[in-house]
Amino acid sequence: MRLFDLLKHDKNQDLPRLAGGAPQVGERLGAASRYMDQKEAQAAEQMIQTWRKMSPAEYDAFARSL
Repeated sequence: MRLFDLLKHDKNQDLPRLAGGAPQVGERLGAASRYMDQKEAQAAEQMIQTWRKMSPAEYDAFARSL
């Protein structure tokens, strides 16, 4: 089994999250949007705003599903 599959199916809650890691939700994507096409940058900003409106539990569930 590949490492990604092992990590994805591991139910140990003590492990660090695979997704995220930025101090603020969407920070890395927001910084990268400077280099994107205008349409892509707008879509990225919409995603960031959606993530920031999520409750911590919703965001945590979303991050774990990645």
